[in-house]
Amino acid sequence: MKINLSASVFVILMFAAFNTSAQNVTRISRDVACTVNDGYAMSDVVEFARNIDWSDDMAPNGLFFREAFAASGDFQYNWDFVISGLYESFQNMASKVTAQRSRAGGREGASLSDMMTCGPRARVSLIIRVNSAEDLFEDSETVAMATTSCSLNDGTVADAIARASQIGQNLNAYTSVSNRFFGGPVPESPEVGIRIIFPSGEFGSSMDSAIAGGPPNQPDDGLECRGGSLWFLHRIHSAD
Repeated sequence: MKINLSASVFVILMFAAFNTSAQNVTRISRDVACTVNDGYAMSDVVEFARNIDWSDDMAPNGLFFREAFAASGDFQYNWDFVISGLYESFQNMASKVTAQRSRAGGREGASLSDMMTCGPRARVSLIIRVNSAEDLFEDSETVAMATTSCSLNDGTVADAIARASQIGQNLNAYTSVSNRFFGGPVPESPEVGIRIIFPSGEFGSSMDSAIAGGPPNQPDDGLECRGGSLWFLHRIHSAD
């Protein structure tokens, strides 16, 4: 019964995403959790990664390190950050991963693996862009990012997109909805994530303005969102 339930949840999320993403720009995200090895700091890892000559044939279109500042749940007991690679499509991801796995072995000098240790389990999600923003990294290669998980309950992915859009307007931030397809724990019911990225230097003023405006009206969309997390989002590589 649990296998059947899990399969049903996957099918519901997959077709819901296909039905709602046609009018939105989408990307594919592969995320994996990592820790910084002893003797190094997060700043060392970020600086080293930014200085790598990333190959267009193998590297994601966008590569980001999401450093935990105040993560919900047990994340910070076990991990320091998340590596997030963004691809244009599943085909784009498949071709680049194939090229990476086919490269010759061996290395010269230091590598990122000397500085960090990553877990064996990755998650692959469809990212549905909702609110766009001006250049998020105009003044800095590191910005603030907030995330939350939402059970759909009687709501839909379209409802999650509408809520993310409202959040983006209220906070003057870029928002997207993440719809996990593969990896990670099996949810008991369909759920999505909402990602909120603040333009460089705007996190504090946006949050203070939102608080000063009073509590927002609770949408009657059936979604139950919980466990907000706050991150430093470091841009490592971008081909766009």
